[in-house]
Amino acid sequence: MKRNCIKAVLALMLAGTVLLTSCNQTGSTADSSGTESATAQTTNSSQTDGTSKTTQTSGTEVKPEYADIKCESAKSFTYINFVCGESEEAINIGLPEEWKIYSDGENRYNVLKYGKEIGKVYLGDESELDEGKTELYSDVKTNLGIETRYSINRYGEAEYTYRKKIVFKYADGDKTRTLTLDVDFTAIDDKGVRSIRGVPHIWTIMKKPEFGNVSFSNNPNRNILILGNSFVSTSRIGQMLLHLCAEEEIGSVTAVSLPNVSIKDYASNSYWLAQIAGGTYNVLFLNGLYSNTDVTELEKIISACKQGGVKLVLMPAHNETFTTIGSAGTKYPDIVMLDWRDEINKLIYSGISKDKFCMDDGPEHSTPLAGYVGASMIYRALFGKMPTATIDTDYCGISQMSVNRILGDYVETGVIYSASPSTIYFFEE
Repeated sequence: MKRNCIKAVLALMLAGTVLLTSCNQTGSTADSSGTESATAQTTNSSQTDGTSKTTQTSGTEVKPEYADIKCESAKSFTYINFVCGESEEAINIGLPEEWKIYSDGENRYNVLKYGKEIGKVYLGDESELDEGKTELYSDVKTNLGIETRYSINRYGEAEYTYRKKIVFKYADGDKTRTLTLDVDFTAIDDKGVRSIRGVPHIWTIMKKPEFGNVSFSNNPNRNILILGNSFVSTSRIGQMLLHLCAEEEIGSVTAVSLPNVSIKDYASNSYWLAQIAGGTYNVLFLNGLYSNTDVTELEKIISACKQGGVKLVLMPAHNETFTTIGSAGTKYPDIVMLDWRDEINKLIYSGISKDKFCMDDGPEHSTPLAGYVGASMIYRALFGKMPTATIDTDYCGISQMSVNRILGDYVETGVIYSASPSTIYFFEE
């Protein structure tokens, strides 16, 4: 049998016929980072960048008409964020460091390199730039839930120009967004294109303030009580709040700071339990969640608040633990929580130095700037708007000018960005 097979092959060879198995690559590739499909057929490379030679059925190799055009490389990238409308989410994209983004005043952004316009960024996947377009190459890649469609396009009739276009398609809450980067062909080489497509991600870029989420109780008085430990005194949150409420109809602001105490201590303090149960105050802002015992003993304060008709709000200080705060939130889901601790942390993450909010001592007590943040949170929650009154330097330990300089737009908007404002670009819907 083996001898017969050999004879058959020899016979074919003598007859001048060679049988070969063929394997046609379509240009579709898949890797661990996502899925990819391309319209061009490639034989020499698994990269779908539009530069691979196209093999015809005759076996001859033909270069794309743009193959010999030299493109610029990018040495380093900077990451910028695009936000649509009122969304709190942004798409973060890495672009060459030499590229600068400027608004064109028409809800689009011009891309400039060394002062020369090389492209645009806009919402949607079509613009007037597409007029007269002939698409020569395209492929689609999906990574981390973001679909990127890359195409190489030709424009003109007698004289041709070429451009590269990357369309990002992604989910933003219950909406589907489409963002397009359209640049001159020579502005970026294929390695740079792969870098731009390889790193985009969606993240929460801002924290918006809550307004009016705490209402005064039915008590005829509008007295405000803040109970806590030394973090209340070092931050001067009570003094801050009194100044911010200068134009509002309130009774009084009382801030109590006993050293080294937590909620369990106030839960066993007969004087303060009686004051709360007796209806002396309208609303109580309470911190001191440091242990499971504090979470359990909170029941006694809740009971006193119900008896006195006092609105209870938990307001964790900066040194309280995340797990204990979470436990209290789970055990008492109906109690409003103003997370002072988280607000300070987010401002630190936004780029403001930690030492602006925390003293250089063992417990890292909160500074007057942190007190301003907490007082602003209380004001927004009670009155449903941003405070406009200013603070007194001698009484509050920090000047309004310093607060404005350090906190910037936060003073007027209450919005905290997770990145430098210089890296955030907004589109109107």
